[in-house]
Amino acid sequence: MSHPHPELGPPPRLPKGALRIVPLGGLGEIGRNMTVFEYGDRLLVVDCGVLFPEETQPGVDVILPDFTWIRDRLDRIAAIVLTHGHEDHIGGLPYLLRERKDIPVVGSRLTLAFIASKLKERLNRPVIAFAAVEESGGELRGSGRSVAGFHLRDALAAIDAHAPGLIVRFGGHAMAAGLTLRVSDFARFADAFDQQARRALGDDVEHATLVSDGPLDAAEISLELAETLAIASPWGQGFAEPLFDNVFAVKHWRVMGEKHLRLELGLDGALLPLRAIYFNGFDGRPPPGAARVAYRLGVDGWGGTRRVQLYVEHLEPA
Repeated sequence: MSHPHPELGPPPRLPKGALRIVPLGGLGEIGRNMTVFEYGDRLLVVDCGVLFPEETQPGVDVILPDFTWIRDRLDRIAAIVLTHGHEDHIGGLPYLLRERKDIPVVGSRLTLAFIASKLKERLNRPVIAFAAVEESGGELRGSGRSVAGFHLRDALAAIDAHAPGLIVRFGGHAMAAGLTLRVSDFARFADAFDQQARRALGDDVEHATLVSDGPLDAAEISLELAETLAIASPWGQGFAEPLFDNVFAVKHWRVMGEKHLRLELGLDGALLPLRAIYFNGFDGRPPPGAARVAYRLGVDGWGGTRRVQLYVEHLEPA
């Protein structure tokens, strides 16, 4: 993995007519590919991938490129070009779009379809990614993915009924759909789709609703149950992975990778604290001493010992 070199200092001012190429990841490593091309006062970003952790990095989900160099110049990014759809080239895009949501993204139809699914998972929003149809000369083809509570095909049908001709053609089902638009109608469609989403999901569409299967007794939070649930997968629409919630005493906690929490949780009847991990759960403040935790059961096999681990979806004061 590459490391920062603060002793080098910032780069000099870019001369007029010159091109600067800055790799923010992917140099000397296999993963987190991201390169910035600077010309004049504009930046072009090529790829935004992740690097997967090694065995010596337990508890780390993914490793992102270092956005520090462009964080104060996000408004200068003209576009992000994605060369293909592998995780080491696209996996970091949802994190960059959190910093500025309206950056244009350019890629093939297949790559943008992957992006639609990834953004839906990260942002909890229905997402449609469009790509130009070269052979049509003036049309966009979209691939959409939805979230619980928003029927994607019905939303497209409602738009079509309200504004006939706005959508050239469409089809699909509740969670996925495809459609074709004229380039000139993109802005009008985007506004209509946003209104449909807010009508169905409310104005605060970025916050998910968690539906719990209820609390577990201390004896039920076991390696046996975690392994049984793992065998029962894969989970999906209409067959959701079980989610549980309990009130725990937070016995110990520490921060991993600046934003993740490793927790030890106490529960009445449990002889030892329960191990838990909360990805992206650290907001700069310590967790409460007593917390209601929504979690899924998993198996941690680090170090050759298999044990139950709680994967936290949400944590709030009890």
